[in-house]
Amino acid sequence: MEAIGRTLPRSSKSAFALEPGSTPVARALCLHGFTGTPFEVRPLADALLEHGVASTGVLLPGHGTRPEDMAECTWHQWEQAALDAWDALPADRPRLLVGSSMGGLLALRVAMKRGDAAALVLLAPALSFFGDGELAARASLRGLWRLKPYVDKEEAGGDVADATARAANPTYAVIPTKPLGQVKLLQRAVRAELSRVSAPLCLFHGAQDHTIPPAASAEIAAGVASAVVEHHRLRDSFHVIGIDVDHERIAAHTVRFLARVLGWAS
Repeated sequence: MEAIGRTLPRSSKSAFALEPGSTPVARALCLHGFTGTPFEVRPLADALLEHGVASTGVLLPGHGTRPEDMAECTWHQWEQAALDAWDALPADRPRLLVGSSMGGLLALRVAMKRGDAAALVLLAPALSFFGDGELAARASLRGLWRLKPYVDKEEAGGDVADATARAANPTYAVIPTKPLGQVKLLQRAVRAELSRVSAPLCLFHGAQDHTIPPAASAEIAAGVASAVVEHHRLRDSFHVIGIDVDHERIAAHTVRFLARVLGWAS
C-alpha cells in the first residue's frame, strides 16, 4: 500500500472492507466524523487487521462528494446508515464499534439501540463543542444557517497537527452550517441515554483539540454503565486523532484494550 509519512494509507474518500487472510477474530464497524471520510479511521482499521480483525468503514450520507450534498442530511439518516452497516456485519465473531468525532456519537447510538457490541473505541467523540461551535450549532437550529450556509475551515484538511496527514485528509474544506444543527440534536440524543451503554469502552482525545473539548470524553466516561472504561488523553494531537501524530499510539492502546476485555493475545 502506498504510504504517507510512516503508516498512513493512501488518501481516499472511499468506504472500505478489510478481511484478514484467515478467519477473523472479530469484526469492527468504523464510523467517521462530520464532513469527513473513512480515511479518518482507516489507520486504526489497518492496525486491527494485523491482529485478525475484519473492518468495515462506511461513507455516511452527504459525505465524500460535495458539501452541498450534506445540506438536507439529518442525524437520523446518519444513525440509520450506521445501524444498517452494523446489522449487515456477520455475527459469527465479536463485533466492535470504532467511531471518530461524530462517528463516536453514532457508535454510542448503535450500542444503545442494538445492545450487542463487544467493545467500543471512540476517537474524540463529539458530545459537545467549544464555545464558537456551540453558538453556531444553536444558531443553525434557529434557521440562521441561511445567513451563511458554509464556513471555511481554518485548515482545509481539518483540525490535524501533522501537516502531511492534514494535506492528505480528503475532508470537506468548509463546514455546511445547516446540518451542524443536526449534530447538536445527535449530541442531545446521546447524552440523554448514555447510561444504556454497558460495553467495554476505550476513549481517546487530543489534548490540543480545537474542535471538541476533551471534557466531552470525560463526560462519556462518567456517564456510561460500562464496567471497563479506559480514557487516554494524547498530549500532542489535535482533533482528527485517527490520522494525527498519535495514531500509532492509539493503535497500540486499542490492541492492548481488546486483549484485556476480549481475552486476546496482544
